[in-house]
Amino acid sequence: MPTYAEVVEALKEEVDNDAATSSRDLLLYVHIPFCSSKCTFCHWVAEIPVAQLRSGATVRAAYVEAVCEQIRAYGPVLDQLGYVPRLLYWGGGTPSILDPDEITRVADATATHCNLEHVTEMSVEASPETLTSAKLRAFRDAGFQRLSIGVQSFDDRELRTAGRAHDAAQGESAFRLAREEGFANINLDFIAGFPGQTAEMLGGSIEKCCELEPDHVTLYVYNDYGPTVMAKQMKSGKRPSPTRADRGLLFQQGKALLLDAGYVEYMPLYFARADSFKFVGEEYYFSLQGDHFGFGSGAHSSLAHHLFVDYRGNLKTYVEHPADLDFGLRYGPDSQTLKLILKRFSGLDWIDYDLFQDRFGFAFTEVREDEVIRNWEQWMFRRGAELVETSRGIAVVWPDGSPSQMSIRGATAGSR
Repeated sequence: MPTYAEVVEALKEEVDNDAATSSRDLLLYVHIPFCSSKCTFCHWVAEIPVAQLRSGATVRAAYVEAVCEQIRAYGPVLDQLGYVPRLLYWGGGTPSILDPDEITRVADATATHCNLEHVTEMSVEASPETLTSAKLRAFRDAGFQRLSIGVQSFDDRELRTAGRAHDAAQGESAFRLAREEGFANINLDFIAGFPGQTAEMLGGSIEKCCELEPDHVTLYVYNDYGPTVMAKQMKSGKRPSPTRADRGLLFQQGKALLLDAGYVEYMPLYFARADSFKFVGEEYYFSLQGDHFGFGSGAHSSLAHHLFVDYRGNLKTYVEHPADLDFGLRYGPDSQTLKLILKRFSGLDWIDYDLFQDRFGFAFTEVREDEVIRNWEQWMFRRGAELVETSRGIAVVWPDGSPSQMSIRGATAGSR
């Protein structure tokens, strides 16, 4: 476990040696690891005990204090290293499960100890059953302009199957309440390809979505991740098991409805009514535009050619030692590190060699023939992609309209 002093020393040494990334742009992430229920499809909560996930006010209060302590510890260090936060994102879990005063405490700590002068997008995730006028006002007062609501479906049968704590009526009410409270940039999440989902069920959800006219829509493709309850039920035969092609076809049907309603798919799975509503944070992360630093249990950071992780579910240790991290390494051209890096760039339509070296500290050519990269290529080929390599990088080209294009990132958790 890297201690706070060890983390700071490693980062300063990298920067002092001019070995850190050339870009000092930074995405700040705050993780809230609590939910109202344990969703049956969600990868993030699969291995977390229900009691911890649904922790009460006392545990949440201790966690909020720990997050504030971590922010106080690392905010000034990031500033000293020359990092300039450009984006701020609260995810989970469910950030909107916090009380208004807890929202304000974390927001005030961030504003006090991190330089937010150049932040252009502040985005927060929410679940419908947790939203109130007071919470929405607390988020607005803290500077959040973008709200992402995890509706997932407007079909009550699907919501019960998914283990969601809200119903369709609450999903609609949450959206309307957010509009009333002044949010002019709202994303709604949906999932295509749930076990048992029909074209009519998905179509009804997307049509209802279009009636509400959110500014941004995320349409994920269901991912049957092994440890989740839903995936286990599919494997045992208790639930229907749609093929990847079936899920892709449902996605295409949902996509067609969104396009007909005037939305533009600017990235796979992501739809916006106008350029001003694009989710900048997601593009930043997957296009390797800069580093990111995560606060909270379950968060990870990629900073100055280093990866740091606070493991999900390790809540007690985090609360006791919020400035120490559970895991850390310097990126290098080995298979173990490559597997970690792959999670960052496998959603790209382009691997830029210069950006790769800038982000991770070594040349892509050093790992070009590694088994991990070869497996990634085969993974892409199986989904219908063509890889076009030039001296600048590798372009991932998808056939127009192919369902496999939408399998780059599957739905596993939360809002985006």
